[in-house]
Amino acid sequence: MDSEMTQEERLIKLNEFLKVNPTDTFSLFAMAMELRSLNRQNEALKYLDRVLAADPNYVPGYFQKAEILIELARPQEARRVLLDGIPKAVEAGQFHIRDRMQENINKLK
Repeated sequence: MDSEMTQEERLIKLNEFLKVNPTDTFSLFAMAMELRSLNRQNEALKYLDRVLAADPNYVPGYFQKAEILIELARPQEARRVLLDGIPKAVEAGQFHIRDRMQENINKLK
C-alpha cells in the first residue's frame, strides 16, 4: 500500500479490497493495524477475529489481538489468546513471536 496515502485513504482502499475478497488475511490484518493506530481498538479486534477465522494459523493475529486486549485491560482474554497462539507460533517456527507472547503471559501473572 502506498506510504503517501493518508490513513483515511488506506482505510478506504482496504475496504475496497475486502469487498472483493472478504477473507483476505493480509487486508484484514492491515485493516486491524490501521484501526489500532487510530485508537479504534474494538474495531481492530473485530478484524483480528476475522483474520483468525479465515486463517487460524496466522500467528501475528494472535499476538496483536492479545496486545490490544492487554491495552483494554482484559487480561484473562489476552492470556487465552496468547495460550492459543503460542503453539501456532511453534508449529510455524516463529520463535521470536512465541517468545514475545510468552513474555506477555509472564507479565499477566
